[in-house]
Amino acid sequence: MHVHISPKPNWDALSLRNLMKAAGVFDDAITKIMPADCKENPWARSNFHDGPKAEDKVPPKMKRAFDEVPAKIWEPFFAHFDNAKMKAHLLLEWGQSRNVTWNLASLDRCGTVEFRRPPGVTAAANAKKWAAFVVAFVCAATQSNWQAPWLSRKRHASVAELQSFVGHGIDLLGWGTFLNPRGLVENTSPAVPLEYFDLEEVKRKLAKANKESGFEEKVNHFLLPTVRYCN
Repeated sequence: MHVHISPKPNWDALSLRNLMKAAGVFDDAITKIMPADCKENPWARSNFHDGPKAEDKVPPKMKRAFDEVPAKIWEPFFAHFDNAKMKAHLLLEWGQSRNVTWNLASLDRCGTVEFRRPPGVTAAANAKKWAAFVVAFVCAATQSNWQAPWLSRKRHASVAELQSFVGHGIDLLGWGTFLNPRGLVENTSPAVPLEYFDLEEVKRKLAKANKESGFEEKVNHFLLPTVRYCN
């Protein structure tokens, strides 16, 4: 399941910078709550881990700032994005690959940021859970002063801190009935790589999708969710 989200009226440079910082701080915690087959999925990997293809490489400056957090602090990582004042520059700093947790490739086409990490769902309740998670996370990242405590820290956020962060977003939205943040718990199963036949099936579906018009859901985190078609 993929979730597309955009604030109203659209993404600006400040909101994107804040989301990028939160994506870094909580990257490890988000990986931990995912099921085994979504921890290292090549079509939804961490934004800060290189993929196998040239276009899947993380921009060197961003990767270096992220990798150096345990030895330094988060402030250089935050400053890396603060130095990019324009949205176009931020998109270059974020990288060109769309096969990442937080995909910005759809910004030009649909005006949305895509969260690609959730597993497939078979029930409406699970779909609502992941949609609420994304909206709450983005709300907390873009509308609260959460960054100051992290500037001088040398570690990544824990799952408990992710629960608190998403819970704050839920409170800001008044969406207490949509998601209980305490249900976001670590899945301790080791990462399971996709098998050959799984990879081939994904490739087949991607090839088919490229020949057809896409359908994307756009969630507005200030208003009720709306549906948007993108060709």
